[in-house]
Amino acid sequence: MNKDNIIDIEDLTPDAHNFNRGTDEGRQLMQRSLTELGAGRSILVDRNGNVIAGNKTQEAAIKAGIRKVRVIAWAAALVLMAGALWFFNKPEPKPVLTIEPVATEAVAEETVPEAEDTVPVETEDLSIPVGYEVGMRAPDFTAEVYGDNATTFHLSEHRGKTVVVNFWATWCPPCRQELTHVQKEIIDHFKGQDFVFLPISRGEKKSVVETFREKTGYTFPMGLDPTQEIFKKYASNYIPRNFVVGKDGKVIYVSVGFEPAEFANMIKAIEAALK
Repeated sequence: MNKDNIIDIEDLTPDAHNFNRGTDEGRQLMQRSLTELGAGRSILVDRNGNVIAGNKTQEAAIKAGIRKVRVIAWAAALVLMAGALWFFNKPEPKPVLTIEPVATEAVAEETVPEAEDTVPVETEDLSIPVGYEVGMRAPDFTAEVYGDNATTFHLSEHRGKTVVVNFWATWCPPCRQELTHVQKEIIDHFKGQDFVFLPISRGEKKSVVETFREKTGYTFPMGLDPTQEIFKKYASNYIPRNFVVGKDGKVIYVSVGFEPAEFANMIKAIEAALK
């Protein structure tokens, strides 16, 4: 706005400056003062009678200002409306996927125990026939064992050891004579080695063997063959009989009857098999 078109309140006469705006006299003084400022000029007065400004084009300026204010107001309203629409229609925030660490149990490292010293098991040659003669594969069997630690004996489970299978009976004199040498010359002699001695009672009940053991005081295990099922795999008659079975499961020595010299030869055969 040009300053030449602005009427300051100080430009009015003192009477007009201090008029009583609520009376006819005051209005006459205001009109006279305005006339003194020159014809053709206009002023802008508020509702309290305070002079603001004036010129001929003031009305047009005010209207332009009002339009400008209206435009700004409408623009602000639109911005507010747009903001409100966005606020109430904004998409829901997507949940953030978080992966929690999975607790794992501590796993101890598995250690393989050191292998104990074992006797290598020789592979069985299945092309060799099963029989009771030297060089044949010894017939497998399962026998109930009587003794302090009663158990079951399976010949095939002792592969890798030297085994002596002895058939005897309580009523057989040479059998009883042979048994008197067993504890000291065989069981004790080969103790701690890969060796097993199993005397099997042929055709006798457990009670008979039990009574015999009580009378003689024998404590080493004895096998039972009450039906002679096991004996028939190795022979048809004559006892005592001894079969020395090697680590490979083959028969390496056979004896029938009891003679000290033959018994000594059997011990030598056992010693050779254990080397």
